[in-house]
Amino acid sequence: MLGPTLLAVEHIGSTAIPGMAAKPIVDLMPLVTTLADLDRQRSRAEALGYQWHGELGIPGRRYCTLSKEGGVRIAQLHFFEAESPYVTRHLAFRDYMRSHPEAAKAYESEKRRAQKLHPNDSHAYTDEKSAWIRVVEADALIWFRQQQPAREIRSVPGAASRRTKPMISIRQATRADAFVFKAIRLRALQDTPLAFSATYAQESQFEDAEWVRRASGEQSILLLAMDDGVACGMAGALFKQDDPTHALLVSMWVAPTHRQQGIGRQLVQEVLASVRTRGIPVLDLMVTSGNRSAIAFYENLGFSLTGRTEPYPNDPALVEYEMSRPVD
Repeated sequence: MLGPTLLAVEHIGSTAIPGMAAKPIVDLMPLVTTLADLDRQRSRAEALGYQWHGELGIPGRRYCTLSKEGGVRIAQLHFFEAESPYVTRHLAFRDYMRSHPEAAKAYESEKRRAQKLHPNDSHAYTDEKSAWIRVVEADALIWFRQQQPAREIRSVPGAASRRTKPMISIRQATRADAFVFKAIRLRALQDTPLAFSATYAQESQFEDAEWVRRASGEQSILLLAMDDGVACGMAGALFKQDDPTHALLVSMWVAPTHRQQGIGRQLVQEVLASVRTRGIPVLDLMVTSGNRSAIAFYENLGFSLTGRTEPYPNDPALVEYEMSRPVD
């Protein structure tokens, strides 16, 4: 029907998970070259009986439905460009459910609970189970990235193969990394809650659009440290609209498996380089008063306490110290 515009089709949703109780509606995710190419072929989809709904609340999607006589829906198409962050999100959740029977069983129980509460309201049903899905998605995304085979090298004859020392790359995130960022950010909030002013409880409830917005970097930059395709660290900078001479270092975190390897230092240096290219002369940060190791780490990187403090929003017994350093 779509010729070269169509790159692949993935089966998603509950009917794609073996043994999962599901409505008799098939969800398919066709991947296309561009949405512009797809839009030009809208009439072909409609000629086959599909109803075209446009984005319908999800940026970068084209949503179509197919119903049989009597208006009973039988299929839903969720078109995305192949590089859309929503593609990774759907595939990660599907594959995680397929590979983790206990999680799939828990998801089925959550679906039944939501259906019991909202038997006649599909929108309320979807909203009811969304909080559970958001939490599990974070684990699913981390697991999905880790499925790439570990790099191995051969040692001398007779010796076992071993994984190489991690080769870390640091790159600036884009909107395509939205759900990679979601996974590592939520993991960080669980691992070191006192290192952040936000909480896991707050951010695990964010809508997908918020993660896409954050990764897009409208008034910020976000850097990801990657080990063989798996995110193992992050850092970013916010640009202060009220003071163009200062940027704020934020979201600094390295996974426990990758600490003491210089990754944190690399991330900060890359943030400094990114801020420097924008002509901003000063980089600030806030650190909680109880985080002595972080204060020492930043002092070794040239930051100094300025004397300014703010209340720490998640614990009245703590305050946040401001630290600062020149970019050059």
